[in-house]
Amino acid sequence: MKKNLTIILLIFTIITTAALALANRQYVEVNYLFGYFRMPLILLILVSVALGILIQFLLAFPKNMANARQLKQIKREMEDVQRAIKTPTKSISAIDSDTQTD
Repeated sequence: MKKNLTIILLIFTIITTAALALANRQYVEVNYLFGYFRMPLILLILVSVALGILIQFLLAFPKNMANARQLKQIKREMEDVQRAIKTPTKSISAIDSDTQTD
């Protein structure tokens, strides 16, 4: 369900961005610290959206990597537990005799 919602929101964002970009075809002047340049507003909107997506990806990347490492460790631990369950080390009678001697 969450994946479907993400896809729907992504499609909505793409359509909205494209509609805004197509509605703004005039040239604009972009000023920055060292000068300025002219470019179509459609291009400026698309570049701004792309930079926003890139920044979001870069900010989320460390957390995603930490989650992937944690998932890998948990899977390894789960496999160890499953192996331990499949190969018992002592029989029940040996466990009973150990507890009676204590």
